[in-house]
Amino acid sequence: MCKDALGRLDVAAENAMRLFSELEKFHSEEVATEAGAQFLDEAAELLSLVVKKVNAVDRLVQCRLKGKCGSTLSVPETDQFDRFAEGKSDRIVEIPKDDVYTF
Repeated sequence: MCKDALGRLDVAAENAMRLFSELEKFHSEEVATEAGAQFLDEAAELLSLVVKKVNAVDRLVQCRLKGKCGSTLSVPETDQFDRFAEGKSDRIVEIPKDDVYTF
């Protein structure tokens, strides 16, 4: 299950890199609009939360590898991230496939 999640995370990161690169390369004028700026602000906020969650997973893995963990693994801030990002990801992720580059 964890291995599958890491594989999906890797694929999602590759896809995000490709799509944002294409967005900048082929649609830089649209990105400069107010709607584009708002999208990028929301994307930056959500990506920051994703980075924090990935770092939390890394800390859990490193803790286990070094044998310095207690009997249970937990990272309290992940609940905080989940609550904060709850509304953000819906606005960013739910872009119709035929309308990927429209804000």
